[in-house]
Amino acid sequence: MADCLGHESTAHTIKYLNFVENLQESSLILISRITEATGQAMNSDELDMLIGINDDPNPDSRRVKRSRIIQDLNTEYKQLEGKVLITRQKDPKDKRYMLYHIEK
Repeated sequence: MADCLGHESTAHTIKYLNFVENLQESSLILISRITEATGQAMNSDELDMLIGINDDPNPDSRRVKRSRIIQDLNTEYKQLEGKVLITRQKDPKDKRYMLYHIEK
């Protein structure tokens, strides 16, 4: 059982590292696409569609991916432009949800 857990953990780590590597390779393209939505406020579904993770059926997985992508893109954009690209705030209509603002 421990081998199985170790194997799953290793497979998950490799999958995550591949995900991060692919993100780094395409971050400039993604930043370019996101900056086209400058000034817009969008909900998580709209942002997921924009960053290409809307096909993941697991909402918790999408949430984690979205958070990591936002952090990575903001880090990259801050190095390029000196400020963050995507900011979050609670939806004033329903505090359970977040709105994402694209800044250029």
